[in-house]
Amino acid sequence: MGTTTESSSSAVGFIGGLLRERLGGLLLSIAFGAAWVLSQALFPLILGWAIDAVGRGRGSELLLALAALALIVVTQSVSGSLNYRASYLNYLRCSLELGRRVGAHASAAGRALTRARGAGEVVVTATSDAQRVGRVFDLAPRMVGAVLAWAVVTALMFRSSAELGVLALISVPVACGALALLVGPLDRRQSDQRTQLGSLSALGSDAAGGLRVLRGIGGEEEFVDRYVAQSQEVRHSGVRAGGLQSWLLAAQVLFPGAIVAMVTAFGARLVLDGRWSAGDLVTAYGYSVFLLLPISTGVEAILVLTAAVVSARRVLEVLQIPALVHSGGEAPVPARPAELLDESSGLRVRPGALTAVVAVNPDDAAAVAERLGRYDNSGRVLWDGIDQVEYPLDALREHIVVAGATPHLFSGTLLSNLDIRRSWDAGAAKADRIAEAVYVAAATEIIDSRPHGLGTVVNERGRSFSGGERQRLSLARALLTDAEVLVLIEPTSAVDSVTEQLIADRLAAARAGRTTVLATESPLLLRHAQVVALLDDGKVVAEGRHDELLEEPGAIGTLYRSVVLRGMEAADAAPHR
Repeated sequence: MGTTTESSSSAVGFIGGLLRERLGGLLLSIAFGAAWVLSQALFPLILGWAIDAVGRGRGSELLLALAALALIVVTQSVSGSLNYRASYLNYLRCSLELGRRVGAHASAAGRALTRARGAGEVVVTATSDAQRVGRVFDLAPRMVGAVLAWAVVTALMFRSSAELGVLALISVPVACGALALLVGPLDRRQSDQRTQLGSLSALGSDAAGGLRVLRGIGGEEEFVDRYVAQSQEVRHSGVRAGGLQSWLLAAQVLFPGAIVAMVTAFGARLVLDGRWSAGDLVTAYGYSVFLLLPISTGVEAILVLTAAVVSARRVLEVLQIPALVHSGGEAPVPARPAELLDESSGLRVRPGALTAVVAVNPDDAAAVAERLGRYDNSGRVLWDGIDQVEYPLDALREHIVVAGATPHLFSGTLLSNLDIRRSWDAGAAKADRIAEAVYVAAATEIIDSRPHGLGTVVNERGRSFSGGERQRLSLARALLTDAEVLVLIEPTSAVDSVTEQLIADRLAAARAGRTTVLATESPLLLRHAQVVALLDDGKVVAEGRHDELLEEPGAIGTLYRSVVLRGMEAADAAPHR
């Protein structure tokens, strides 16, 4: 799927772009659908012919009609099956690809997205909204088939009676037009329902992430009250939309029923007058019943298209949030370890060295780390003397890995959480690499204490693991990427001093000769760094080794010692996990 649809200014234009992108698969399902519809449209005609053949006592004509009916049934069965398969594949591919694009854009947009949308809303957009838009691919072939069916039946009914032909010609558009009057109100009500559901999902997601905090401050009842109130809003908006939808479904029965009654009454009169045969009446009845297809499909189209437009509007709003980073240029990444220069702060990262970044404001150190990994384009970063935006983003991320301060574990096994790149061959070599990374991160006992070891299933967000355990496992995962440049933001903030000492010693040895950047205030980590850069107001004001900066006289030394002292106090206060 391309990306031109993201520039659409309207939800209808966005859906139209999606249809054009998958035009080949769409035309295939339309072809199967046309064969299915035409075989159904011809069935009443052949059935009426068979009945008249019985009435006239013509056995050969009856056998011919029965053969034609058998052929129609086979054609209808095969084409219907192929149409369903092709349409459903189009629906699945569109839904999954659209969900993937929302997820990829969410990753690229970063903080710009979270400022505009809650996490729960983005999840709803990538799943439910993507599926509602995808249903257009299931509907479109049947819509074309319904129009074709209406045209064929109208022509055949004109052949039998001008009055019935006129009835078939005007009944379908009149019925669909009457139902279309409900589109506007239904659009508004469904849009309100989607908004309320997104807010509820965001509220639930926030609560799930902060449940321990809520319990700690006694805020559970307050949250429950808010969640109940919001869920009631969702229920009320759903009832309002459902009420209007029920009128559409009722009309779907009313209009075709009225058409069948009129055609049957008119045809019966023609039979009594001797102008029609019994076969003609059966054929006309079959045609009138067959008009259920275009009318019911029209009702479904109103429902599906209304929901799709609402959902497409939400998807488009997410995709049009400007991303913090873009795909980049086509320059080849450096073939050898190269220097990184963050122009905003003045930080130079020498290749093959362990560099620590200490900041008076910890957010400044984290911002430098994010710029080095190109998660933020607020300032220029040169890699081997070339602006990072000149490198393809995927290639750059393969070489420069940033592990954030907040550790995350995902649903799955511990093994799938650690070996995310699947870059190591199976067997002893892979097991040795994983064991080494786990050892460096002081996480061996975490895995050994689980009955199933690396096969242990991780629940949502790794809630069965403590904060320190999640941090150590996340560090092992970062080490397993075998990144040329590894950037770690506060990798030991949640562990006790003994474990931190182990990690500091092992990390320095494991990354010897590899470019590593630590955004940290921990003296245990700082003493292993070849270069320590001190940031004040986001700018590098001093560089040196840890012991040198500790002994630095004047304002610089005082400033550095105050930051390191803060790091020592934080380490003493860290929980022993």
